[in-house]
Amino acid sequence: MKDSLNKLIHVIDEFRMLHPDIQSQAMLSFIYIAMWAERDEPIYVKDVAEAVGVPSATASRNVTLLTKGTPRLNGLGLVVTHEDPMYRTRKVITLTAVGKKLAERLRERMDQ
Repeated sequence: MKDSLNKLIHVIDEFRMLHPDIQSQAMLSFIYIAMWAERDEPIYVKDVAEAVGVPSATASRNVTLLTKGTPRLNGLGLVVTHEDPMYRTRKVITLTAVGKKLAERLRERMDQ
C-alpha cells in the first residue's frame, strides 16, 4: 500500500509542477480524458462530468483550465476542444501533444 500511495503522490506532483494551485477535479478530469483518448472515441464535457461526479458547468470549467484557462488562471494547454460535426452544440475534447506527454509520464510513474 505504501508503494501505491507513493505513486499517487508522484502523479499529483506532476500536476503541481504544471500548476501549483490545480484542484483535484481538474486532475481527475485530465486523467479521465487521457484514459478515454486511448479508446480513440470522442469524449465530451458531459462524459467528464459523469466520470468525475460533478455538474456539467464544473466539468466545463475544468476543461477550460486544461485548455486555454480563465482570466484568473492560465490554461495548461493539455487538451483542445473543437466542434462536433454531428452536433454543433457539443465540443469534442482531445489531448494536445503536451497532454499526451503528461499522460505518458503519469503512466510511467504508476508503472515504477
